[in-house]
Amino acid sequence: MPGNAIFINYRRADSGGHAGRLRDHLVTRFGRDRVFMDVGILGGDDWVTSIEQALSASGAVLMIIGANWNSPRLREPGDRLRQELEAAIELGANIIPVLVAGARMPDEADLPPSLQTLARRQAVRLDDEEWEDDVRRLSGRLAQLVAPVVEPVAPVVQPIAPVVKPKTSWVKRLISALIVVAIVAGAGFLIYRFAGGSGSSRPDPKITVSPGSGPPGTTVTVTGTGFPAGTDIEIWLLGPQAEAISDRSGGFTATFSVPDTPFAGVNDVIASGGAFSDRAQFTIEGS
Repeated sequence: MPGNAIFINYRRADSGGHAGRLRDHLVTRFGRDRVFMDVGILGGDDWVTSIEQALSASGAVLMIIGANWNSPRLREPGDRLRQELEAAIELGANIIPVLVAGARMPDEADLPPSLQTLARRQAVRLDDEEWEDDVRRLSGRLAQLVAPVVEPVAPVVQPIAPVVKPKTSWVKRLISALIVVAIVAGAGFLIYRFAGGSGSSRPDPKITVSPGSGPPGTTVTVTGTGFPAGTDIEIWLLGPQAEAISDRSGGFTATFSVPDTPFAGVNDVIASGGAFSDRAQFTIEGS
């Protein structure tokens, strides 16, 4: 994790879908390697060490609070969500409570003693109906704490016209013409490189899901196009569900089973690869 990263603290059973959707938005602005969720920990890694390193590198910690966040598990000293917040407080991190799914900010009396100072933090609300605007405002606040990624701007190289003086020999005129050709070719090469390097258009990721609805256990096929070639793709539905690698044309196909969840209704299926992503809706039918 580089410096000035963003750490997302959440409980999967409470706000996994909202946390994944928020991460998808933040990656497009701040970069994939600067937005940390526990799904990024590789098999065999030490969980405690990975969390501590990520928190130490983070300029902001987003505490995602859903409707069932303040559950009895929060009173258990070994609760991972609680341990992450305790470590963030000890490190003096900038902790921003983020309310989703109609949740409210807990009172001090509702929290364990080690977390009671969090009740005084100003919360940010993300409503599903105003998601884009709410996330844009949150991103603006995060940009004050961690610098956003600035995309490089291609330099504009102006070709220099030759100055032909009277009575200049044909050899000098030829040399001048060759210099102009080299300058124009160099400018074209720079424009070619910064435009994509291969003559191809900018990635335009799109995904579709089939079927578009079903109960938990339904096998869902996700088909993607327009992603950068050879990119690792993560598939989300209320949490990570599948992985794929885009082929030479930027396409992929992946399948997963709809998880058991109390969150029936319309949910987002998100495919994220590098700084590119797209989403489609899937309706989870109640039992």
